[in-house]
Amino acid sequence: MSADAPLDRAVPRARRIADSDHPDLDTLAGMWTRIGVLFATRAAASPVDLERLLIDTARAARFDERLFVCAVSWLAQYHGFINGRRLSVLAVALDGQESAALGALLTFARDAAGHAPELDAALARCRPLNRARPLFAVMDTMNVLRRRVRKRALPLFAAWGLWHDDATLKPSAIRPVRWLLRHAPELRARALLGPSVEADVMSSALAGDVTVRDVALTTHVSYAATHDAASRLVGRGLLVRERVAQRQLLRPTAAARAAFDQSD
Repeated sequence: MSADAPLDRAVPRARRIADSDHPDLDTLAGMWTRIGVLFATRAAASPVDLERLLIDTARAARFDERLFVCAVSWLAQYHGFINGRRLSVLAVALDGQESAALGALLTFARDAAGHAPELDAALARCRPLNRARPLFAVMDTMNVLRRRVRKRALPLFAAWGLWHDDATLKPSAIRPVRWLLRHAPELRARALLGPSVEADVMSSALAGDVTVRDVALTTHVSYAATHDAASRLVGRGLLVRERVAQRQLLRPTAAARAAFDQSD
């Protein structure tokens, strides 16, 4: 199937996630749309930070089941794009239900994938709730709903102190990888270099003028490790260092631009 061909219209598509008072749901939906989830919302115009998107999705997950399920469905298929080390660093900032929700999300995706070692380090940072409660806020609005979901809670969720009774994914709501690489060029560096510091440096340089320090601050990687990654890319002929005023910029070579196909 062509990367640009529409998926089977008989497959139910995810509806707009706007029926909530949570202010971030539309923004999150746009980011997931950019990287291939079939939400009926406008795709984000800016490059998506995958690890931060997962963290923000865990924070908002209890307000929208569809967001949670589609995020898991995407991650089960494309976990190879995730920088597990960086995700584990960001996961430390979560606590309470947010940490438990991320744990449930990652466990669900790992179990569906069968093997997803990229997620293990972040899972080790997640903590279950001490006092169990429904995963989704809507089930917390009435005692009858609370009792039902508590009684029928699946072990996958109960292990994180969360009650939910459905483990059905939506693979038909996820676009093929060729579409992702065509429409989300920030993923191309990871596709070629792996989810690594080198990929983050390369992607940042392709997006515009950056320094080693800029990339280190954005990715939460040490300056030394980022500098070493940039040096390896310079050595491979993918980057050059150019002094502009007081800044030493990292810029992609013509060969790098051709390799990562910046024409789209």
